[in-house]
Amino acid sequence: MNFLEAIVAFRKSVFFRIFYVSILSLMVAALTLYGFALGCLSILLSSIVMFALPYWLKERKTRTFALNGLVIFIVATLIFGALFAQTLSANDPIPVAASGFNASLTNATVTPGRGSPGATYNFTAILTVPGAVNVSRYAVWVNLTTVDGLETPIQLQPVQGSDTNLSNGKAYFATVPVEEHIYLFWFSVAVDSGTSTSWFVTRWQIGPITAGYGTFFGFSLYYGAISLILPISFFFIILMLYWWTQRARAERKRLGMAVETESTDSGFMCTNCGADVPADAKNCPKCGAVFEEPPAASPAAEPAEAGEGADEKP
Repeated sequence: MNFLEAIVAFRKSVFFRIFYVSILSLMVAALTLYGFALGCLSILLSSIVMFALPYWLKERKTRTFALNGLVIFIVATLIFGALFAQTLSANDPIPVAASGFNASLTNATVTPGRGSPGATYNFTAILTVPGAVNVSRYAVWVNLTTVDGLETPIQLQPVQGSDTNLSNGKAYFATVPVEEHIYLFWFSVAVDSGTSTSWFVTRWQIGPITAGYGTFFGFSLYYGAISLILPISFFFIILMLYWWTQRARAERKRLGMAVETESTDSGFMCTNCGADVPADAKNCPKCGAVFEEPPAASPAAEPAEAGEGADEKP
């Protein structure tokens, strides 16, 4: 078997469907996880790709499309979970900052960034306020939250012996023991004006990292399944519209109305010139490339010829 024959055989085998469904699962998982810059367009793009690629490969059966969608949902969730868990668990927290009301909070972080459950972790930040201000008007907090929604606000204390002049920056800290969970943290500053309290906050970070990869993977699977519901739903909406048009075409044909003809076989593409080829073709209709050996002449033709001769009168 030469290379061309091997490609054609692979194209007609069930392994080809497994191959393109795997590729589609990877594309959908990547678009869902990394396509946040596209916004809602990434959801629509995932749905269109799930339908358009099999259709371009001559798939026409609605049941096969539906089965593809279910398989892609499962496989894409697993891929999403593996990628997202690696992203969450591999990076240590980085210092964050924020400003507001003529004050700024810098170098806000936790050390160490990762470690064993039950250990003690240090949350630190530096508050800077230009000019002569009353230090008691400012309070620095860290909000430590688990992914299951348990939030623990902790007030940071000024470092002992540090200067109370906020214009040069004042260090704050809190020492906190944490358990084995996936944690998010962010810092906030309360500014008391005497009549009201205003706040400004930093962006959140993952950390401290005390859970293993398995814990992150379980959370990522759940998050991935939720994230993939919309693309899969849009795909089945597209499939429902396709099924409706196919059924309407069949009904018009049954009633004798003019119907646009369309091949319903699962043909393939000629690897020599790229032309569309029917599934039972032995040669490419465009370039003439031979896909299989031509079938032997049917023996039924000989009796027919003999019969025709027998009917002739001498």
